[in-house]
Amino acid sequence: QNTDIENYGALWGGEVAAEKLTDYIKPETATIYAKEMPVQLMRDTKMRNDPKGNVEIMRQFWDDRFNPDNQNERPGIEPLIIVYADLLATGDARNIETAGILYDRKIAGLIGEN
Repeated sequence: QNTDIENYGALWGGEVAAEKLTDYIKPETATIYAKEMPVQLMRDTKMRNDPKGNVEIMRQFWDDRFNPDNQNERPGIEPLIIVYADLLATGDARNIETAGILYDRKIAGLIGEN
């Protein structure tokens, strides 16, 4: 969680991103988004393939120009709305609660401005 994954062409998503944005949740799963498999990151952090592991690497599905929240306050994190969606998609009560906090603190203000 302390790795500067931007140096590897990757971004934090889900619980790790939410923790960095809210200081509320303690991540159980680390979600990493990258355009390509971050092989060097995996080598440097000694990751191994484990279906029961707590790290998931996902393909970045949005264009780099997509940044509706102009999010530069926390580099290395996916766009806020995707963090929000990641949390809700887990169906986990603590993640849904954190998504609500993220919405109230960060997202609602962006919607209100538009």
